[in-house]
Amino acid sequence: AEALYRQMLDEFPAETRVHDELCAIYLEEAKYEPLRDVLALKRDVLAGADAEEQDGQQLADLECELGMLTYGIHRRQEAAAAVRLAVDRYAAALGHAPNHGESVERLEELLADEGERLRITDILETVYRDRGAWRKLAEMLEIQLLAATQAEDAARRLELLWQLTEIYAARLSDADRSWRTYG
Repeated sequence: AEALYRQMLDEFPAETRVHDELCAIYLEEAKYEPLRDVLALKRDVLAGADAEEQDGQQLADLECELGMLTYGIHRRQEAAAAVRLAVDRYAAALGHAPNHGESVERLEELLADEGERLRITDILETVYRDRGAWRKLAEMLEIQLLAATQAEDAARRLELLWQLTEIYAARLSDADRSWRTYG
């Protein structure tokens, strides 16, 4: 069946049902690298469609799946590259659907990675600001503040302190935390 669908994919590369059948076969057989490749082809086909025909949620779902597969495939060989590549895919998913919950969850899980932490906080900062998720936004800014302090970047540190003070005072009604942040 795999060979037949591979041949069909060669002849009808824009037929997403063929992609879906191949994906089902590769998933059942735990062939994750070919699965990733077929999902990437499907994403490219869907992304190449007219803007009116594009489904941002479907593209976001594909990018998120690609992120998880990429992370799983590469994490044993090269953990840093696996995280970087996964973050790329989750960021792309959020570009298609800014409130893609699963991509946000995956990024939150990857915050533990020091090498990508600031990049992830930048991505999540935008999501949380747009959602009005002020407590989570404050957490991202606190991480950025720590990095700015360690880097001795006084201008960035001051900017972040102002933002945090505003969030704690106006958005979270936490005058004590606002005062401690400012002070």
